[in-house]
Amino acid sequence: MTEHEQKYDKIAKEIGIRPLVRLIEEKKEQIKTALEQGDPSLNTIPLRWWDSKCAVTFEPFSFEEVQKIHFFPPWSNYKGLQSLAMRVCVLKHVAKFYLEED
Repeated sequence: MTEHEQKYDKIAKEIGIRPLVRLIEEKKEQIKTALEQGDPSLNTIPLRWWDSKCAVTFEPFSFEEVQKIHFFPPWSNYKGLQSLAMRVCVLKHVAKFYLEED
């Protein structure tokens, strides 16, 4: 693993691999295809999709509704992941290294 991959791996493990995998399972086949076709950065999957999985918004729910259903993004309590770009990197890392294991 590269230095960046090690960094994202540590963060992913601290957050929890399984909750992160759940966010991307719907694209499992597309992710697999992208990797097989030589796209290790997964850039053939639109950035808008990655951003939507990493956003810290709860639309269409209000904060009160979110509290009732106990849904928070896996990184909501993780310090240091305020950047959308960083969350996307962690999620792409999980897609490359852990999606197939589940």
